[in-house]
Amino acid sequence: MSTSTQTPEQLLGQQLGTEDLSYIEGLYREGLEMAGPAEARDQHFREVAELIGDLALYEALGQKVSRDRRITEALAEEFKNKRALEGAANIESRGFAETAPSFESQLNDDSRTKPFTYNHLPPHIEMDSWEEKTMTEIDGLRDLDSFLHFFLAVTKHYHGSYAYPNDAEQAQSILDNLTFIGEKEYEEAARGLAALWKNYLDADPKRKLCVLANVSNSEKYPGKRKSDDYLRERVLDTFSDEDMQKYTGRIVTDLEQIQGETPADVRVVLLDDWTISGRQLSRVYKAIAEDPVDEQFRDSVEVNLIVASPSRLQKGLQDPDDPFREPVKVRAYYRSHPAEKATTENKGHVSGLHSTVNFDFGDTIERLVKRLDQAGIPYDLPPLASIVRAYRKEKPKASRL
Repeated sequence: MSTSTQTPEQLLGQQLGTEDLSYIEGLYREGLEMAGPAEARDQHFREVAELIGDLALYEALGQKVSRDRRITEALAEEFKNKRALEGAANIESRGFAETAPSFESQLNDDSRTKPFTYNHLPPHIEMDSWEEKTMTEIDGLRDLDSFLHFFLAVTKHYHGSYAYPNDAEQAQSILDNLTFIGEKEYEEAARGLAALWKNYLDADPKRKLCVLANVSNSEKYPGKRKSDDYLRERVLDTFSDEDMQKYTGRIVTDLEQIQGETPADVRVVLLDDWTISGRQLSRVYKAIAEDPVDEQFRDSVEVNLIVASPSRLQKGLQDPDDPFREPVKVRAYYRSHPAEKATTENKGHVSGLHSTVNFDFGDTIERLVKRLDQAGIPYDLPPLASIVRAYRKEKPKASRL
């Protein structure tokens, strides 16, 4: 058989043993996965080619690895789409797709290599000129774990009690119950919410979806891009070009675009990553319910979140200023871990890689750091408690709608 008609496997199998092929293939894959400038990858591939010493073998190796990579990526995409469809069905039937992963399991996941930016400042303080640093997600998780264990260790008396019992209780509660939305969870939730929206529209051609990001556009946050707008962009990014063409005119972002539609055929989505106190989304809903033009859609409104507490999923979004107002239905991709020792009504410790939550997480961590400082142990605020929200500085992509 001539070399030109041989498959990459045949050519490589004849010339290289299984062990050698495995080693060289590993080197080649390392080059594909290298970060940094293209020149560094090119140099790496030249070194692999020199190691093989045969151009035909090198080309066959490249063909095999590239094909294997395409197959792997296609299978991964298929798996993600399947999970999204299953998640959407669960959200529709029970209000959430699945329970969020545990903090302990995330600490053992070395694949969490997404970098994030932090500055050791509390999340409620924004200073553009402050020094910023970067860290990977897994390093941030392990740093947080180490900090919490360190706090408990150095504030514990020899007889077992703690110098700051309430703070120790909160530190242990975070260790046991933290719900952390990393890049993996965010991406999966975005796909799941996208599938939820598609299923709703596919069930009836008359239906429309109005996805609002009104916290970003509110008077309280003028000119600031908030997490709701960023999430809407991430969800829509999971739509293929064919999807966008299919749903043209049926997914809109402004209530003006559904005037004249039958309210029963419209779902108005208040979108966000999470809601702790519920006040921001309650204000948005109240504005709709009390507007003489938009109030016709008050019963069409629901909240879609990345993560929500069991109580929020069960009871819905209640107006803290009007307990007699009918609560708004809440759906979420993840159900958070309950934490009875948490201090807010949400009863949970929630945060994420894209943004640090203040209540029951960032504020708590800041207080623990201050306790250490009072004890003569200076300690920087852990990176995951001082995340610089990248979406605030990023220019929004051109709308796909």
